[in-house]
Formats: sequence, structure tokens, C-alpha cells
Amino acid sequence: MIDGDLQDPPKLIPEMLARWSEGVDVVYAVREERRGETVFKKTTARWFYRVFRRMTNMDLAVESGDFRLMDRRALQALLAMPERNRFLRGMTVWVGFTQTAVQ
Repeated sequence: MIDGDLQDPPKLIPEMLARWSEGVDVVYAVREERRGETVFKKTTARWFYRVFRRMTNMDLAVESGDFRLMDRRALQALLAMPERNRFLRGMTVWVGFTQTAVQ
């Protein structure tokens, strides 16, 4: 998954594929910077992730986005979930499987 605005650099795809070929089921990108976002947006995002972690006991990377590569098994587990309004960042962590970040 990658956003159409290319805020996440496609140049990370080879590194993501390398991690996947090493056996990692989910490889996600972590942003080095959040260009074009206000201080308010950055602050509220940090608050959201902090509250999310406390409520769910899931470690969701603060600077992660939806840019990720998923193995077929992990994708099938995600697609089997009945939720209609999906929070993909959280759901991909919740389904389990091995995960790693790239920058």
C-alpha cells in the first residue's frame, strides 16, 4: 500500500522487498520528516499514538504511515477481518506476524 501523493518515497521499495525476502511478513515505512504538516497536526498525531498505545497495548510506530509491504499470509488475515471502517496501521499490527520498519 502506498499513498498517491508520494509523500512516502518509492525508492524504499527495494529495501522493503529485501526485508520481505529475508522472511519478514510486514515491512512498513517510517517517515524521517512530515513535510507540509503543521505543529498542531504533528502534536495531535503524537497524542493519538500515545492514547492508542495505552488503550490497546499495541506498539504502533508514531511516524509510520500506510506505506507497507505485506506477505500474502498477513494480507489474507487482514482481509478476513469483518471491519468496514478500517484503521489499517492498527489492524496490520493487530493481526500479528513478523514486522519491521525501514526509513
